[in-house]
Amino acid sequence: MTKKIHLVGLIIIPVVFLIIGSFLDLQIAQGIYFKDNYFGIIMSAFGEYPIYFSISLIGGSFFYLGLTNKNIALKICFPILGIIALAIATYFQGEHIISRNAFDIEHMWYVSYPISLILCSLGFVAGLFLTKKSDNPHLLKTLIILCVGILVPVIIVFILKDVMLRPRFRFLIGDVGGLGLNLVDDFKNWWESGKDLENSLRSQYPNIKDTLSEEFASFPSGHTNSTACIVIVLAYLSQFNSKLDKYQIPLFYIGLMWTIIMGFSRMTVGAHFLSDVAMGALISFITFVCLDLIFYKNKKKEVEVITND
Repeated sequence: MTKKIHLVGLIIIPVVFLIIGSFLDLQIAQGIYFKDNYFGIIMSAFGEYPIYFSISLIGGSFFYLGLTNKNIALKICFPILGIIALAIATYFQGEHIISRNAFDIEHMWYVSYPISLILCSLGFVAGLFLTKKSDNPHLLKTLIILCVGILVPVIIVFILKDVMLRPRFRFLIGDVGGLGLNLVDDFKNWWESGKDLENSLRSQYPNIKDTLSEEFASFPSGHTNSTACIVIVLAYLSQFNSKLDKYQIPLFYIGLMWTIIMGFSRMTVGAHFLSDVAMGALISFITFVCLDLIFYKNKKKEVEVITND
């Protein structure tokens, strides 16, 4: 099995799910929805931790490169960049723990952020260790690729959410918002904008403006999108040290399975439809394939991302 087969499979899986969702989104959502299930709540709180761990890892790597760099400017900038990466990861992981989509304990931020800092610090330390042990003279290039691979999909999803304004399933059936409305007849396919419905509800219920902003953000799935980025990170771990080459394929598929689990969990709590999670993952996977083709085309073992079996 060659590298190309892995990459092709990475695209085919979400495309198949997207096609299925195009016809059966509503029926699937109705069949698997389970309000306030513990699996969905825990995944909402900690499902994205692998990507925040990865961001912290990248931060730790930049921090170490800065400490060991002879260039004065980089010696200052890289450690600062590393600390910023750790702070960003800590903040968003902490927000996920206390959010209403997870444990709904916003008043307990003083608990969630310390927990988040501890968890993300593990990634930071891992980045320090991997960089110290790295045998890759072009590690900075790998770090830049990882940053692009994480940032670009997030930006794309943010834009699409704002454009499409697709209502979440849980909102359509009246489980959130406090309106007690049944809006299933207003279900929107993934290619249909929900702007008219949102505008109508905003004019009728001006007091739930924040709820509408949150509940009209179903397409694509941000949780699944960011989780899918872990596939990129795991596939590139061998770029830190050639001894990790033999773990590339297993790590690659571990990331893929975690993405699928994350997507399923978001569907069970009514936050997303199948097409939402499929598109969220597809955006990250396409970014990964493009990065692989652009930066590692026709390269040998030193720069291969996924080796031949």
